[in-house]
Amino acid sequence: MPASAPPGEPRPEPITEAVARWARLASTRLLAAAALLGAGTAAAVLLLDWHWWPAAALSIAVAAFGIWGTLERHYPRPHSLLVRAAKGAAVALGAAGVVVGALGLLFWLLGPAPIL
Repeated sequence: MPASAPPGEPRPEPITEAVARWARLASTRLLAAAALLGAGTAAAVLLLDWHWWPAAALSIAVAAFGIWGTLERHYPRPHSLLVRAAKGAAVALGAAGVVVGALGLLFWLLGPAPIL
């Protein structure tokens, strides 16, 4: 059960709602740039030096944000299964990119592990 805010204090906004609000307020140009630069950066990183995979994963998350935001702008109320599936795929790809990138960053910060 979620904790409620004390009386008189506003409830904190969940991160998902904050990101969705930010995507809805962003310009179409910014969303397109996020999608293209995120995908391009991820592809370049993976092709040039795959050891930087955490950066590629975070770039994929940026690209997914741009794709989802663009779909949300043009199809605020999805009328087809294809649009809903595309939005769901963008959300799943973005979430996976954030989790994998964060884990990669954590592993990088921890450094090499000694063999037991």
